[in-house]
Amino acid sequence: MALEGPNGFKVRSDAWYAGPRNKVVVIDNALAAYHANDATCSRAERLTALQGIIDLCVQYLALDPATTNATRRTGVTALRDEARQERIAFAALVDWDNTPASFKTENTENNFGDSEYTVSATGYQRYAPVNTVRAPNQVRFSAKRHFCYLTPGTGAYQAVMGSSDAQTQIVAIAGSDVTFRVRGRIYVVSIDPAEGDCPFDFDYDPTTGTIAHGHVGHELYDLQ
Repeated sequence: MALEGPNGFKVRSDAWYAGPRNKVVVIDNALAAYHANDATCSRAERLTALQGIIDLCVQYLALDPATTNATRRTGVTALRDEARQERIAFAALVDWDNTPASFKTENTENNFGDSEYTVSATGYQRYAPVNTVRAPNQVRFSAKRHFCYLTPGTGAYQAVMGSSDAQTQIVAIAGSDVTFRVRGRIYVVSIDPAEGDCPFDFDYDPTTGTIAHGHVGHELYDLQ
């Protein structure tokens, strides 16, 4: 069962044994649930699910070997080891879940009303009436995006506003602080919004630290 990327381990715990499997069905159920939710779960949920699979395998392997099948124990051991490898791989990625929040940003271009954001752990929904005429398909928009928040006038704000996506890279995260390298200089910004900050949303590849389609919004208000 070689690990093939984030979704590598697929083999059931008793793949080499066709007998009764009452003692390991809970493990296989957890594994099936993990893969069923693979496309939608957040990083934190993924790490929790993998740890759950590991814990179930450890519990099974702690049983008296005389009461379990040797071939099945081999399968459970392999699952435990691959789940550990996968969890280590995901934990090592520089990534985060957004801070859930809702807020508004001012529309300074026309009289159609201010934008409204609802940010979830993995993305956001936006109502932007500013686009009513120029881009009507963008009035209501949702996507999977990463969010940070920039304080106007700071070095981080000026660096991001004056740089391209290709010149911006994420190099670390600790708690609510994300460290960016922008044109060779280091800046720390927060994933927690505050009144007056500007939302900075983008597509993010945690395997490389690169971003794409970066967008800095107007100063936020009415933070919920």
